[in-house]
Amino acid sequence: ADPEEGLRVLMDSKIDVLISDVEMPIMSGLEFIRRVRDIPSYARLPACAMSSHASDEDIRRGLEAGFDEYIPKMDRDPLFDFLTKVTTGKGMSAGNEKERTAA
Repeated sequence: ADPEEGLRVLMDSKIDVLISDVEMPIMSGLEFIRRVRDIPSYARLPACAMSSHASDEDIRRGLEAGFDEYIPKMDRDPLFDFLTKVTTGKGMSAGNEKERTAA
C-alpha cells in the first residue's frame, strides 16, 4: 500500500508496530513517520524503517524523523531483534531518545 493508504488504515485500525520503507511513492517514509507521530494515539507506536539507503546520514535522518530503529534491508536480523523487543514487553517508545538505536 502507498503511504496515504497506510495513514487511512491507521485511522481505522489499532496496530502494535509499524515497519516502513523509506523510499515510497507519493511521500517518503520520513514524511510518513512524521505524519504518523502527529496522530496522538500513535505518537509512541514502535516504528522501524527498512531501507537500502543506509549511510550514517540516512540513519540519522530516519531516527530524527521519528523511527525507533533504522535497519538496512540487507541486514534482516536487527528487524527480528526489534520485533522481539516490541512484542515481549521490552519494547521501545518513540520520544525516548535513549531507547532509539541505529542498526
